[in-house]
Amino acid sequence: MKTHAFELLFNAFLYLIILMLNIPSVYGQQLKYFCYLDSFEVKVKNANTLNKIRFPLISSINNNVYASLKEVSYIEVEIATGRDDLRGGNDNAYIDIWTNNTNLGKAIDFGGKHPPIIKDEPLNNGMHWKNYSWNSKRIVLPKGITFDALLGIDIKTNFKGGISGDNWNIDRIKIVAVITDGSRKELYNKSGSPLIRFTGKNRLYQVRW
Repeated sequence: MKTHAFELLFNAFLYLIILMLNIPSVYGQQLKYFCYLDSFEVKVKNANTLNKIRFPLISSINNNVYASLKEVSYIEVEIATGRDDLRGGNDNAYIDIWTNNTNLGKAIDFGGKHPPIIKDEPLNNGMHWKNYSWNSKRIVLPKGITFDALLGIDIKTNFKGGISGDNWNIDRIKIVAVITDGSRKELYNKSGSPLIRFTGKNRLYQVRW
């Protein structure tokens, strides 16, 4: 009984160190055969063996760590347009997606040294988004992008300005990552009146989480 209690306390201490050093994200990059994590065990499988590490922690903490290591299938971007519409046609919006997945050869660098993992993805696909409408966009990610690797997105427009140029108000942005197992994790949810107003001079909104 004493041995078991000591083991639980030791594992809890070890897990706290892992969290402080941000080791779960390192594991996410290195362990290509991560199986699953339940409320008491992390089970890590490599080519030859199945190793188990017990953590006496509540399931909600473990579930968060588990999600951070899972591969993301796609993200959903939901946008509420305010009292100024997105015209479409020649006036459109686009999305860049930033990650830290260096194994894919595209690391994060907001200075422009490295490109985003997805660049200039059409947001409205040339369609008109009416005043006070709610629209969504699903963006499929390349294989190998884990939840903890997602850093943010850029929403951009090609508005040219001038008397006939378009303007666009966004009142709310919600972004959800959909994991390969079907679970959903919210990345961003913010609103305003407006949250952002795009014009010929203001054509970029950066979302970071």
